[in-house]
Amino acid sequence: MFCAARMPGVTWQTSDVVANHEGIQQWLDWANLDNVLPPLSCDTRVPPDLQRASYSAVFSANTSHIMDRDAVRGMFAIAGDVLEANGVFILYGPFRQGGQFTAPTDESFNVDLQSRDSAMGIRDLEWLEELAAASQMQRKALYAMPANNWIVVWQKAVAQ
Repeated sequence: MFCAARMPGVTWQTSDVVANHEGIQQWLDWANLDNVLPPLSCDTRVPPDLQRASYSAVFSANTSHIMDRDAVRGMFAIAGDVLEANGVFILYGPFRQGGQFTAPTDESFNVDLQSRDSAMGIRDLEWLEELAAASQMQRKALYAMPANNWIVVWQKAVAQ
């Protein structure tokens, strides 16, 4: 809602697992924005039926560290499938780089995540780069953000 309110010229298509749709719809009703569409069902562990949808951008925030590895793989595969040529996949959250946490607090956050579910954890940026490459995307930017978070931007290659 934050981004949609500040970018009224952009149409936002929400998506999540069905169990979260009611909460998303409550946010949509509260925000009352004309540029945000109701959620599509999307479980990244299951191949989606997006009716051959095509998007100029895919944005995900604070997801890769709470998803299991197969779900993260699925997220990158879906992004690669639905992005137009030159479209961007933007991922926000904490990441390790070179196998190292970028802040001491990230290490304790990672321990906390894994104590809740061993499948969760802060992902290595290099592994995410491999997933992006497998989905015909190349990193274009990496931005440091507050609270030890990052924004990574990958761009889908133009079909040859």
